[in-house]
Amino acid sequence: MNKLAKIVIIAILILPLALSNNIISIDQYITEDLKTINNITITLKEKDISMVFNKELYNLKILEGSDKVNCNLFEKNSIICEVLNISDLPISFKISVETDKIVDEKNRYEFKLLTKAERFYISIFLPIGYAVKEEKEEIAENITFLSDGKRIILFVRKNNITTFELSFTLKKIEKIIPLPYSIITIIVIASLIIIAILYLYYKIKLEKERKKIIEVLDINERKVLEILMKNNPINQKKLVELTQLSKAKISKIISSFKQRGIVSVEKRGRNNIIYLNKKL
Repeated sequence: MNKLAKIVIIAILILPLALSNNIISIDQYITEDLKTINNITITLKEKDISMVFNKELYNLKILEGSDKVNCNLFEKNSIICEVLNISDLPISFKISVETDKIVDEKNRYEFKLLTKAERFYISIFLPIGYAVKEEKEEIAENITFLSDGKRIILFVRKNNITTFELSFTLKKIEKIIPLPYSIITIIVIASLIIIAILYLYYKIKLEKERKKIIEVLDINERKVLEILMKNNPINQKKLVELTQLSKAKISKIISSFKQRGIVSVEKRGRNNIIYLNKKL
């Protein structure tokens, strides 16, 4: 009798699949030595549940709900969890379990789950430096590839399952692109260069405009412009005070600036507020 047939018989003996209606979520981490750590969250809607793996299990722990369920290993590759008090149903609890190397010498990964579930999720975190060999016949349907920035994550979601099987071949990534040369970094550097070029272009253009305006100004006009550049906007009375020019002289300069589009004037009661229109 082959190994898969034994697993099926065990599953049939320990669980009436037809009556199951559970929710199972597994976060599975393939470690660097190709063992796995499984964190399993279960919403149990019946008295007991079993899960069958195709690898030997060890170090089973109940992380949450230990006061309401009892979980044990059976035949080295199965987990049986039983509700201590049926009145607690439905309940959610969390367990963890480790396996022997889940990948063989050919880097072949196989995972089987023989239990009925209303919803089933599995996230598989591959070892750093490993990817899935991209062969269509090896990739399960509805599989999504994600990443946490260091490793590849496989995510599968299934509804209304009685059994689930996943298999693929891992391959080492021959060349990992260093972070400074990654696409994101290149985009960031290119963006900064473009921003710097635009900024320099703007500064050069602004400097040309400033020189163009200043060249045609007399000494008093330049004095007024310098104060406006440092105090924008400014009250016209304050401008008279800072420049120590007469009110008439200031009015004449402001009128000239206004005609040339250098400033705009806003009336506020008896006061004039002077705005410098151009960034100089």
